[in-house]
Amino acid sequence: MKLFLGLLLILICGLRSSEGILNGEEAALRPYYAYIQGGTSPSGGGAFITRRHVLTIARLLFGFTQWQIGYGATVMSNLTIITSNIAFIHPGFVTDNTNNIGVIVLPQLITSPLVEPINLPLPASVMVLPRLEEEGTIVGFSVSSANGVPIPSSDLRAAYLLVQPNTVCASMQRSTENVFCARDDEYSANVCTNNIGSPFVTSFRGNQILTGLLTEIELFCIRSDRSMYVQTQNYLDWIQSVANIN
Repeated sequence: MKLFLGLLLILICGLRSSEGILNGEEAALRPYYAYIQGGTSPSGGGAFITRRHVLTIARLLFGFTQWQIGYGATVMSNLTIITSNIAFIHPGFVTDNTNNIGVIVLPQLITSPLVEPINLPLPASVMVLPRLEEEGTIVGFSVSSANGVPIPSSDLRAAYLLVQPNTVCASMQRSTENVFCARDDEYSANVCTNNIGSPFVTSFRGNQILTGLLTEIELFCIRSDRSMYVQTQNYLDWIQSVANIN
């Protein structure tokens, strides 16, 4: 029995990787991507939707009063960092991932040419996004931990995942309302803890669209595991109101 448990632990540990993009590839600059750190908590991601507003998940905001936002580089040490003390959490947010969405307001406009806000989706009445089996891109800095201190990797990484029926992810949380499911069986790429909040981006009629935000991962972040995303299209009215987008 002890031998079996030992082998099981070895197998699990062998399947685990860093706490970021798993089995992905080095990414080119994504000018919409924002690296987010709340206090000394594990990091996550978000997306510029204007030059002053970053969309992310509420779990990266809840319980904090200050956030560091990094942008404009594919190497961690080259990120430009700005600090914000203002954020809005969706009024219907519940800590089990219900309405898990929020907006960080930056103290000033970011005029850098290395930042380009991403398009929000059109209303569902025009086209429901994402579409089943559609490929989306998610990027992030992998993060490992030494003595409880998060250590980001140096390079931005990318994974490409396919949208799956929500039934595939049904066991991951109690409700699959306002979320969608994705995974990559072909190349075994995946996301993990410190990519939470990172944007899931698809292409629609030649435009990059912010389709989702990473909200839920499997326990051990094993390659090819499922992941779940807040469906941004379902929150358009709230997002546009908070960010003053017409």
